[in-house]
Amino acid sequence: VNRLVSTGVVKPINSSNWAALIVTARKPNNKIRLCADLKVNINQQIDIDRHPITNMEELLFKLKR
Repeated sequence: VNRLVSTGVVKPINSSNWAALIVTARKPNNKIRLCADLKVNINQQIDIDRHPITNMEELLFKLKR
């Protein structure tokens, strides 16, 4: 994490509605994987589309009637 901060990839913050807790896991090739549970913080910040776009299959089904 310190290397990511020093190279400017990430920057430290004090608080954010979009921040997620991160844990690390070692991959089989000994590299580090960053893991976050996004449903805890980030999903709560997403606006739900009240008028979703109809997919093509549903639209064609409705037009056939």
